[in-house]
Amino acid sequence: MDPDEEFMMWFPPPLDELEEEEGEPPPRKPSPTEMILWKFFCYIMIFYCIMSGLLFLFKR
Repeated sequence: MDPDEEFMMWFPPPLDELEEEEGEPPPRKPSPTEMILWKFFCYIMIFYCIMSGLLFLFKR
């Protein structure tokens, strides 16, 4: 293994350089409504987890 290969093994190139080489399109930006829906979903899931945990603790 030559020094260049060893260097690449320990220090891979940053992701943006890799994407440029493959020629992939940049990731699309989510729309505001999509972001609101995702936040809403995340808040509901967090609330559900906390409430089910509390219910589990107090039921025992």
